Amino acid sequence: MSAVAIIPARGGSKGVKDKNIRMCAGKPLLYWVAEAARQSKVFDRIIVSTDSKKIAKVAEGMSLEVQMRPDHLARDEVSVTQILPYVIRHLGQEYEYTAILEPTGPLVEACDIFTAMRQLHSWGSEMIISVCPTPAPLGWSAPIPVSGSLKGWLPEIYRSKQRQDLGVSYMLDGNIYIAKTYVFDDQLDYWECDVIPFCMPYSKYVDIDDEEDLKLAELKLERRIYGSWNQ
Repeated sequence: MSAVAIIPARGGSKGVKDKNIRMCAGKPLLYWVAEAARQSKVFDRIIVSTDSKKIAKVAEGMSLEVQMRPDHLARDEVSVTQILPYVIRHLGQEYEYTAILEPTGPLVEACDIFTAMRQLHSWGSEMIISVCPTPAPLGWSAPIPVSGSLKGWLPEIYRSKQRQDLGVSYMLDGNIYIAKTYVFDDQLDYWECDVIPFCMPYSKYVDIDDEEDLKLAELKLERRIYGSWNQ
């Protein structure tokens, strides 16, 4: 089984300047997911895909392999899935599995990546995506309609129900995406593929969009480092 991890780390983040290399618990944010990938020992290569020379320098300082993006893949509107075919086709060799590991998921650990890969391989599925329990009431969240009216907003299945009657609801946590390489290379709609969930605790979820999110990630990392991590 061969596998490559791709860490997408573009520059120009708006909510948090230089987000992917901001210091978090004493290390650049990028460090945490890269180190988890290394320690998982499931990847033949770990590639940082970036459009930023500053990020590239930090990544190379951590002995990570860097692939610079061409200008047409460095625009704000370009999604991670759109850059993957370019990255994959410029690796110089083929890999059975490809993982996307976001720098903004610093709470993922090597054991999570290892277990997710083992589960994907043993099930023989095309893809595995990490999820975690949602704290939303009744497990439901959605944008407020443009009209401002909540008429019909809550699905009928949730109405007049208690949380305990509905079971646990899950949401994407952004930590782990691993697939057969062709899923990303061919830009398949992976929600139409044979995709399975990898359940992680909510305590490992953080979505770093602003300074407060970065502080929360740092707090959780420090708790883990100093032995008070509680799942």
